[in-house]
Amino acid sequence: MNKVSIVILNYDGWAMTHNLLFDIYKNCSVQFIHEVLVVNNGCTEPESFTGLEWWIGTGMLPIRELRIEKNVGFLLGANAGLKDATGDIIVLLSNDVRIYGDVVALVVAGATIDEKILIGGKFYPTSTGWNDFDGRVYPYAEGWLLASTKKNWEELDYFDERYAPNDYEDVDLSTKAFSLGFAVAQITPDGGQILEHLSGRTLMYNADREELTKKNREKFREKWKPT
Repeated sequence: MNKVSIVILNYDGWAMTHNLLFDIYKNCSVQFIHEVLVVNNGCTEPESFTGLEWWIGTGMLPIRELRIEKNVGFLLGANAGLKDATGDIIVLLSNDVRIYGDVVALVVAGATIDEKILIGGKFYPTSTGWNDFDGRVYPYAEGWLLASTKKNWEELDYFDERYAPNDYEDVDLSTKAFSLGFAVAQITPDGGQILEHLSGRTLMYNADREELTKKNREKFREKWKPT
């Protein structure tokens, strides 16, 4: 049986993390879940610690904690969790996601159909603006749910840390996956039926974020040299 690690990054957003853990327990095939690894990424709110202790104490899910003392941002925190996870299949889930169906069973089925596959909650084969460089489109799986085997994550070398703290890491990862002969696919034909992404509510768009996006767009352009 495939063992699944679910990696969830939490930074002072315990209410969302709690809801996500309950969604996993209620809707997913627990027999496949080897571990739920909660990365406490520099949390300061007491609930992020007491709430996690409560979940571990219930035994409802096989939860363990990876604690990072200082918030290192999404990308570096995600990489830390992905590298620390020990399952055969590793699912990275943002905590601002709600689950209404058996995501774990779907990931297990998808990851065993094709040995080299990167599964996303949402796949964009056409332009979103983010992935359009002067008319050349780079299809990508959006980063709020990404799943593959541990072996594949190692071959992909995780997220490229030049994009830290965030933005363009999912477009870059998908582009690298394609370059290595991977398939990149959406978890279901309509991922919205079983998944809801709460539109990045933990990371609001403002002037600083806009500047970061522009810088990382240029990093992507320099790396992949779209023409």
